[in-house]
This record gives sequence, C-alpha cells and structure tokens, in this order.
Amino acid sequence: LSAHATLVFDLNQISTASIAPLGTSLGTVTLTQNGTNQVDVSVALADGTAFVNTGGPHTAFTFNLAPSIDPYSVLNLTSGFTDAGTSTQNTPYGTFTNGFDCTSCGSGASNANPGPLNFSVYAANGISESDFVSNLGGYYFAADVIGPSGGTGAIASVGVVSPVPEPPTYAMLLI
Repeated sequence: LSAHATLVFDLNQISTASIAPLGTSLGTVTLTQNGTNQVDVSVALADGTAFVNTGGPHTAFTFNLAPSIDPYSVLNLTSGFTDAGTSTQNTPYGTFTNGFDCTSCGSGASNANPGPLNFSVYAANGISESDFVSNLGGYYFAADVIGPSGGTGAIASVGVVSPVPEPPTYAMLLI
C-alpha cells in the first residue's frame, strides 16, 4: 500500500514591497494526488491578495510540468480563468511551462479575483506531485497579484513548505 503526501508550496517570494513586506506569505499552492493519473491543484491567496492582469510580461498564474508529462489535460479549471498556453512569463520569476489568464479580471488591478483557483492535471501515462518542477530560476509557481499593501506585482514559490500525510499514512504511523 503506497500513501501519497499532499504537498504545500508557500507563495512567499515577493517582487516588490509595494505588494506586502518582503518574505510575507501571500498564499499557498496545494498539490494532492488523485489516483495515478491526476493531481489536483488548489491555489489559496491570503486575505487582501487577489489575482490581477497587470500586463506583460505577467500571467495570472503560472506553473511548470516535467517534460515527460505529455500529453496531459487540464480539468475542472475554476470559472474566471482560461488556459494561457505554454511558455508563459511571470517577471521577474521567468518562463513557466503553463499558465492561466484571469478572464474575470479587468485591466491592471480592476476587478481583481481573490480566488481560490482550482484545477486538475490529468495524464493518461501517469502523473504525480513530483512532476511539478521548478523553472530555470528555481521557481515552481508564480502569480500576478494585488497585495494587502495595495501594490501590484508578482509572487512566487521556491519550494515545498511541508508534505502533509494523508489519513492512510497516519494509520501506518500509529501501527
């Protein structure tokens, strides 16, 4: 019996102090294994933080998949977001393999979307949490946001905060 952990990434890399004090956590990205062919993704932003469309080169939300995960499909994408395609940008954090535009957001910071943003990645040949990889700059995820301080810019994650064991893992630990 193999148990999978849920991985939680901290969005605590902040491009400018006008968003929030540098180093502040402005959200999390949670990856949860859902069978051998699907990973569910949930992006929860901190209070006072929301997705925006501030223009280029920024994308509302970006992430990286390992090159071996092809073909794949994005399922159950939260309403108000659409696929931005491949090779998306989130300055200053670089290029990412995938991204979503915020269709419910207005230009700049108007009509910001506080989320959450949820979606699943399905791959018939199998996918796991470890197939979400960093880009050349070491960033796993990035988002274009307006922060609690009122400024706009990008936030990103450089790694896992902690793996969260699923209930079967707790049971095995107790035994």
